[in-house]
Amino acid sequence: MDMDLLEAIGQMMEEKLDKKLKPITERLDRLQADIDELKEDVSELKEAHEVTRDGVNALLEWSDKISEAQRLPLPKI
Repeated sequence: MDMDLLEAIGQMMEEKLDKKLKPITERLDRLQADIDELKEDVSELKEAHEVTRDGVNALLEWSDKISEAQRLPLPKI
């Protein structure tokens, strides 16, 4: 009889704890989803940055070649 009573009390305490922790776990799940989304956004930004940097470097090389070919003193960047 004591074991049944202890199990019932344990079950009640577990249910009560689960009920109190549910909002916290839901918020943590949402925060994790937001973090995952931010990581994806940062990854996309890094990729776009690399493309932009490559384009700028190509333009700088082109402007150097043009300024030498035309003897046009463009400022070095």
